[in-house]
Amino acid sequence: MPGESGNTKKIIEFEKDQDEKPVAVFNNKALDEALEGFENVPILVICVTGEFRSGKSFLLNLLVTYLNHLNKVSKTTLAKKPILSICPKRVN
Repeated sequence: MPGESGNTKKIIEFEKDQDEKPVAVFNNKALDEALEGFENVPILVICVTGEFRSGKSFLLNLLVTYLNHLNKVSKTTLAKKPILSICPKRVN
């Protein structure tokens, strides 16, 4: 149900292949359950990976704080245009 909190779904799980190497496995059923009730809502998935203590949680908390601020400033704006545009950059 949209807006319901406290319900997590593991969409990607890691299993070991025949050579004992970790492999990401996508769980379609969990994704379908997580998105139930959001059929006509645009969804953005953000994935942050990195080493231990490298700022992943900080970055996600900053993003959530920013989005919450935008939501308080103008709820009508959020429905009409994207909040944030993230373009991947290659770092050399």
